[in-house]
Amino acid sequence: MVDPQSLYVQLGRLVEEMPNLLEPLPHPARTLEWLGRAGALLDASGDIVDATEFHSLVVSLSNFATQLWAAQGIGVAIRRALYKAELKAPAAARGAFVPAGGAFDALSAIGKVLGTAKRDLLIVDPYLDEKVLTDFAALAPENVMIRLLAV
Repeated sequence: MVDPQSLYVQLGRLVEEMPNLLEPLPHPARTLEWLGRAGALLDASGDIVDATEFHSLVVSLSNFATQLWAAQGIGVAIRRALYKAELKAPAAARGAFVPAGGAFDALSAIGKVLGTAKRDLLIVDPYLDEKVLTDFAALAPENVMIRLLAV
């Protein structure tokens, strides 16, 4: 059994790295590796229903007639496991994973972190631009020194 915070972080990474499950068969090695990691993590999560459903869908993924259905099901199963893990993760870890394209969710998650600053704040971002000041700096409490570092 994996601890809730570790499970949440690892499932978030799996969602970020999810390969294109609709690539022509046979699946490339990187897809098979991802499916193996995902299956092992779901097994370790202790949720027998999610793990069983996932493994069943992986078998269906190898058949051209059921590939689309299985790929969609795998995406749903992994995301459902992620959201279940988030509910069990410590409050400080919740919201740490922001799916690609979730601009509002990202702003909300960053706002929560910035709002907890007491004295100073260091923002490190290799893609730092003026948006850090216009969109994020205003979310920090008054009298908090903000330092910026572009790598």
